[in-house]
Order: sequence, then C-alpha cells, then structure tokens
Amino acid sequence: MSDEFDELKEAYKVEAAELLADFESVLIDLEDNPNSSDVLEQVLRLMHSLKGSADMVGFSEVAGFTHELETFFEQIRDDNLDISPNLVNLILKALDLIKMMLGLRESEYEDHQAAVKQILIDVKTQIETDSGKKIEGYDNLNAESPSADEQEVAATSENQDKSNGNGSSDDVSYRIIFKPHITAFKENVQFLDLLEDIKRLGDCVITAMIKAPEDLEAFDPEDCFVYWDIVLTTSRQINDIKDIFIFIEDKSDIQIQPIDDLDDNYKKLGDILVEKGDLKEEQVEELLSDHKKFGEKAVEKGLVEKEKVESALKEQNFVREKKKEKTKSDVQAVIQTIRVESHKLDHMVDLVGELVTVQSSLTQLAARQKNMELQQVAEQVERLTTELRENAMSIRMVQIGTIFTNFKRLVRDLSNQLDKKVNFQTFGGETELDKTIVEQIKDPLIHIIRNSVDHGIESRQRRIENSKDEEGTVHLKAFHSGGYVNIEIIDDGGGMNPEKLRQKAIEKGLISEQDKLTDKQCFELIFHSGFSTAGQVTNVSGRGVGMDVVRKTVQSLGGNIEITSEEHVGTTFLIRLPLTLAIIDGLLVSIGKEKFIVPLSVVHECVEIPREKIVKGLGRKLTELRGEQIPYVNLRDEFVFDGEGPSIQQVVVVKIGENRVGLVVDNIIGKHQTVIKTLSGISKEADCISGATILGDGGVALILDVQKLSSSIEKRELTQVAV
Repeated sequence: MSDEFDELKEAYKVEAAELLADFESVLIDLEDNPNSSDVLEQVLRLMHSLKGSADMVGFSEVAGFTHELETFFEQIRDDNLDISPNLVNLILKALDLIKMMLGLRESEYEDHQAAVKQILIDVKTQIETDSGKKIEGYDNLNAESPSADEQEVAATSENQDKSNGNGSSDDVSYRIIFKPHITAFKENVQFLDLLEDIKRLGDCVITAMIKAPEDLEAFDPEDCFVYWDIVLTTSRQINDIKDIFIFIEDKSDIQIQPIDDLDDNYKKLGDILVEKGDLKEEQVEELLSDHKKFGEKAVEKGLVEKEKVESALKEQNFVREKKKEKTKSDVQAVIQTIRVESHKLDHMVDLVGELVTVQSSLTQLAARQKNMELQQVAEQVERLTTELRENAMSIRMVQIGTIFTNFKRLVRDLSNQLDKKVNFQTFGGETELDKTIVEQIKDPLIHIIRNSVDHGIESRQRRIENSKDEEGTVHLKAFHSGGYVNIEIIDDGGGMNPEKLRQKAIEKGLISEQDKLTDKQCFELIFHSGFSTAGQVTNVSGRGVGMDVVRKTVQSLGGNIEITSEEHVGTTFLIRLPLTLAIIDGLLVSIGKEKFIVPLSVVHECVEIPREKIVKGLGRKLTELRGEQIPYVNLRDEFVFDGEGPSIQQVVVVKIGENRVGLVVDNIIGKHQTVIKTLSGISKEADCISGATILGDGGVALILDVQKLSSSIEKRELTQVAV
C-alpha cells in the first residue's frame, strides 16, 4: 500500500508541475488583462485542481496554502478588485514556494510554514493596499491550523475532487427542499427570482409541490401552500447555495443535503422517499413484499401523494443521468491523460525499430526467392510495420507549447529586472515534436530568449529616441515545414551590425583582418565560444558563454540554426529540427560498395547529369540544372573512394533552408525506413555523419548529416576563394 501511495504522490508531482506552469502563464495573462473574468476563472480552476489532489495524496500543507490563496482570489472576483503587478509578484512567489514544498525545486526557506504565513500576510496587505478595502477574517493568519469553517470547505473540496476528472468530475448533486412559510405571499417573497438564481448555479430539476390546507374553513387565498423539491448538480460549494436563501431564512424552512454516493446506481425510490420524510422504513418494507411497482403501490395504498413519488422519480433519474455523464467524462479524461514512463516508450520504439529491420530483411528475402506468396506476406508485414511505426512515433510526440508556458514568466521577470517593457507572444504551441527533442531544446530556447530581451530589446529611452514604441516585442513561433519543425524567435530590437561583429572577432583573435565574411557569416560569429558583444558582464549575460552551446545542442538534435538581422529593426533566430530522432524515412544511395542514407525530409529531387555539365567557377564545384547553376559535392571525392564514378552522375538535390546543394553519388537505390543508431568512439567524431542504420541484409549504412556537409563545403570553398 505504501508503494502505491508513493506512486500516487509522484504522479501528483508531475501533474502539479504542469498545473503550476499553466498557473504562471494564466497569472501573467491576468496581469495583462486585469478585468478579464474568464482569465480569473481560469486561475480559480487551476487553484482548485491543485488543492484538491494535494490533500488526497498527503500534501496537506500545500492544500491548505492553496486554499487560502483561492479564498483571496474568490474575494478579488466577488468584489471586483484590481490585480496589480505587485500582487502578481507575490502570487508568483507563492507558486515558487509550492514548488519547494513539493520538492520540484531547491528550497530557499528553512521553515516552510513560516514562509507560507508571511506570504499570506503580504498578499492580504497588498490586496488591501490596491483596493483601499479592509479584508475581514484574516487578522490572525495562522497557516498551521485552519479554522473550522476552512476545514469544512476543505472537506467539501476533497469530496468534490475524489473523482478528479474533466469538468463535471468536480460537480456535486444536492437535494434542496424549499418550504416557504404560509405567510410568504403576504410578505412579497420573490420565488421566481430565487429559483432563477438556483438555475444559474448548475443543472437542476425543480418540482413544484402542493400541500393541502389543514382547515378549509380557515382557508385564506393569500396563504402559501406551494413548496419546491429541487435537485441541483453544481461545482459551487454548499455555502454558495445557502447564500441564495440568506434573506428568506426566517420566512421558510430550507433543507440542503448532498446526495452523491460512490455507487454506480443511485438510491432506490423507497430510500429517497424515506430520506425526504415522505414514508417510514416499515412502510417501505411492507410495500416491497408486493410485486407491483413501488411507486404505484405507495400511491394506491394512500401512503404518499402521487406528486411526491413523481418528484422522487425525477431526482432518481436526474442523479443517475449525471452519474453517467460523470463516468463518461472521467473515462474520457483518463483516456486523454494516461501517463506512461519515458523508458517504456523508448523501449517500445526500440522494438519497433528492430521490427523495421526484420521487415526489411523479409522484403529482400522475398525478392530473392521470387516467391509470389512470400512477397504478398512481405508486403502485408511492411504495411503493418509502417502503420505501427507511425503510431509509435505519434505516441512520442508532444506539443511544444508544453514548454512555451515557462517562458512567459522568464520574460516577465527579466524585463522587470532590466527595467524594460517587453510584450512576449507565442504562436504554434500545438506543433508536435518528439518528446526527447522538446526536452533538450528547452534550455537553448531559454538562452536565446534571454539574449533577445537583454541584447536585442533596447532600453525604453533608446527606443523612444529611435521613434519606436517604448514596449519591445519578442515573438516565439513554431510551425511545420516538410519533415522539420521551424522555431523562430523574433525581436524588434536594435538588431546587429555585421561589421561591428567582424571587428569584435578580430579583436578576440577569432579571425584575421584579411578574412572576408558575408553578413550571414558575421552573424554566426556569436556562436564562437567566448564571443560577446555586451559592454559589461551582468548576472544576465556578457560572459560569452552559451550561444556556442546552443548551436551544438541544436546540431546534436539533427537541426540547424540561422540568424538574420537588420540594425535598428530587429533579429530573427530560426531553428530547424527534425520531427523525431528514432526512425526516419531515408533515401538509400551507394558509392562503390558502401551505402549511405540521405534523410528524405531534405531531398528536393533526384536527377541524372552527364559529366560534361559539371563546371567549376571561382573555385566552386557547380552543376547546371534546368538553366540554373547549383553547388554540388561529389561524395566519392569527399569520402576519398578509389576510382572514378559512372559517366552519368546521379545527383540528389537537397534543400537546406533556401539553399540547394547537389550530392553526387554512384547509384540511387530508393526509399528506406531508417532506424537511427547512434555512433560511439572514433566514429562519433566523424564529420558529416549523424548516425548509422542496419540494412535488411545485415549491412550498415551511414546516415549523412546534410547540414554539416553543406556548411563544411561552403567554408572550405570560401577559404579557397579568399586565397
């Protein structure tokens, strides 16, 4: 049991980390839109989810702390109070403390309870300062011992959250019996308005009941003989229901009772009538001895009015339907949010990779045997393997927006620290990538965004002097492009001057005075270790550490990074990443007896070109393609193969960004499902090779890193031109 409970706690920590990240993002949205009731409701929903599950798995301190914060926000909502930046700072500080209490980050406090109490006092004081109103009931804040009322509310919340699903799983059903006193009509009680208020709390069934006057001779037509049976399903707390009746408590008899239970089937009709006081238990037992329907028997024998039976039936049917909806919602929520440990997914993908290799062997065997039945089986296995591969890859895919939410707080805190106004916007958070890539690209994105805010966006005064809005803008955008995902970080800051970068590189001895660089090459100087344009070292940047690691990380993921910039206009970082690192579609080619894989996602076209069309200009190798000259690299020469290739050149034209490069090979074999195997030892240092794959015949094919290959050729040829 202990192990199961520990697993629940760990599962909650994962869920809490996601909730807290969403919380930070929504809170910053609330700061930007302080009058948005929708955003405020999002904040309250996130708090409620965080609190409910915490208490269930033993994090009672977190539940208590979150409950207090939730109460503050309810008061902000109900009193329409302002949300100030200082209050947002305090709530963000509270969220950090919750992370520490859950062990999600290193603690900065010796005593969490004291820290909780101090933050609650600070939040209360800030709300009072912002609103000019005194908040009652918090004069003796004590984070260690919640009041009896708070314990009741917490217990209600725990009850509501036990099913912890989607939407309706936080709902509770209540039976409300509302009996106005006989003089209610004379006292002008507005029943219709009151019933409308109840309807607004959730889904309900309202049944009007009539109680006959006891003395017809004393009958007064202005007397009230009507009362209501109400069944309400709502996410609101019981006190919210009581508040509706607060002004007529002395003019009516009101019963409010939770009627949810844990059984799939709701109470039997007799049980409901007993609970409501319409029948006695011995009468129910007597009626059960007959085979007629219970309600019919009760009415026939005059034990209960027909209207009361109909009201009980309505309650029974209503609650049963709500339970069906809740069950369906919970099942859908489980289906949508099943968590699987990463190593299990990795193992499954490894097995799929092995299956792909075996399937390739089967296909080759069928082709050699020239057995029609075997070929048909091989084709079926290939189809199923491809479908399984795509399904396994889709399971590993996650939305990149899961890390976007962390960056909002980063930009907010950094802009406040640097006294800059920055509008941070994200687009394409629904774009999917392999989970491994998403995890590893987070830190490079953080570094680039920090640079955009620190180096890119100018000070308020400088922007005003340059006729810009004093608020700078940083955009983070993700979108699919072929077999890749593009991530752009765009700022409208001061931009970069290529010549200044070149001079800085000369000062640091990275290049010589004679080196002639294009603007693109000047921008890429910032990727050199130790290179920095900052005038002074701060705790944000200026040490020249980081951008070189950014590029190495991106390249290790099989991607590339490009920079475009215009002085006084802004800078754009473009990162291109493959969708997955496990299995890709490749183009199998050969040089002599050796085979290579070109990632199919970068292949633009394949052509045959006679040798006489190969030309050289300014030290570069060029080939003519439909009247246009494109650079090419002969892989036979590049990898130092003996002998000459065939007279007709097979050229695989690949597209890197906006540039096209031709790869000359001996033979193009065809499309191949490629299971990527990482290299180790000496092979790991081989330039222009990103990995290897096992072929169906047991041989090995090296996977070409087309980006590195293109870059190395470009640098080599530019050096030759300069010489």
